[in-house]
Amino acid sequence: MERSFFLKSIAALSGVGILGLKTAEGFVKAGPDHFFHALRSDQDIAWDILRSNFSLPADYRYFNTAGIGAVPEFVRQYVMKYWNDSEVHPAPGHNDKVWVNVKKSIANAVGLKDNYNGIALTNSTTAGINILLNGIDFNKGDQIITSTHEHPALHAPLINLVQRKSLIVRTFEPDLEVGLNNVKRIFDLAGSRTRLIFISLITCTTGQLLPVREIIEEAHKRNILVALDGAQSTGNSIIELQDLDVDFYTSGGQKWLLGPKRTAFLYVKPSLLDLVRPTTVGAYSEASYSIKDLSITWAHDATRYEYATQNDSLFFGLGKSIGFLSNLGWDNIVKHDRLLAERFYTGLKGIHRVKVISPNEYKYRTPIISFSIDGLNFKNVANELVRRGFRVRMVHEAGLEAVRASFHVYNNESEIDAMLEAIVDISQ
Repeated sequence: MERSFFLKSIAALSGVGILGLKTAEGFVKAGPDHFFHALRSDQDIAWDILRSNFSLPADYRYFNTAGIGAVPEFVRQYVMKYWNDSEVHPAPGHNDKVWVNVKKSIANAVGLKDNYNGIALTNSTTAGINILLNGIDFNKGDQIITSTHEHPALHAPLINLVQRKSLIVRTFEPDLEVGLNNVKRIFDLAGSRTRLIFISLITCTTGQLLPVREIIEEAHKRNILVALDGAQSTGNSIIELQDLDVDFYTSGGQKWLLGPKRTAFLYVKPSLLDLVRPTTVGAYSEASYSIKDLSITWAHDATRYEYATQNDSLFFGLGKSIGFLSNLGWDNIVKHDRLLAERFYTGLKGIHRVKVISPNEYKYRTPIISFSIDGLNFKNVANELVRRGFRVRMVHEAGLEAVRASFHVYNNESEIDAMLEAIVDISQ
């Protein structure tokens, strides 16, 4: 396809000039299917159009969305405008209607439809983890099961809880060869005192999708609660929390949802709200209280986990980022991200001395791929890739000593090929 013809065609579809495409909103609403068709037919041109919404330098190949996502320019502009406008007439509260709309957009993104009453807006996935672990009334000797491949955001609060409450934490090593075996590995550890299974939907280490549907079904048969860390799944996967019947889910807005830092959410199944007592509370947490009677009634929904004055412009920006991705189409995003990941995975398999650490089965792979090079220190490999303009991340967790690359909507096939060439050169 000729570049000039393609650009004219897209401009006609969107009803704006070429410069107008940089806002993305008009273009995306005009037809995300045309955009992803362009990705298949002319990667570089489609990349130019979508990437123009971000401030990433032209020579910077960004493969660390699993660490932090890039925020679209128009979202940043919206945040700053709202913030500036709010200083004209300062107020400690927030616009409740917009606040609720952000929760509704999150609910739709994770398969809760309009059932947003179980969603609380928090400042990080870590905050959600701590709300759950500190809010559930564990008893001495109760058992929690998790994996060895969790982020410190889960492991550190678990250790802290064990030291305070004398609980038992049992860990399993994820099976990267046969994903379904992880169900057996978990329940081989379970016993009569097992209260909670807390794992990642997708691990931060190898990008492994765990068989959560099977895990949740078996756990509920045994009256065991299940909490999922969704930091590496929200925004790159089709998530159906309502259908999964998960008890708890916590995730951040600053990674795959491309939202501002310090935005996140916690989902608590509405029937379990009274099981998770709020531990850090204040204004907004309560429906009513009396200091005279020392009584308090918590907010009827997950608002009970929110408190105090918030920087609401950040959360309203998150709503804009989710809208941007939703307009692209979650199915389209998943297809695009997986296409890039599989191109990288297949390429790595053909490079001498490279060991791919991510799952062997396609079903359990995701847009996160980790690898190492025999005979080379993983830190040196990662640093050399960064020096060459490929932003990757070292994987220290679980002693893997690997390099991680993650792929999202602003990446394209030519970037993948360029990094594979660099890895070939480094491995020689």
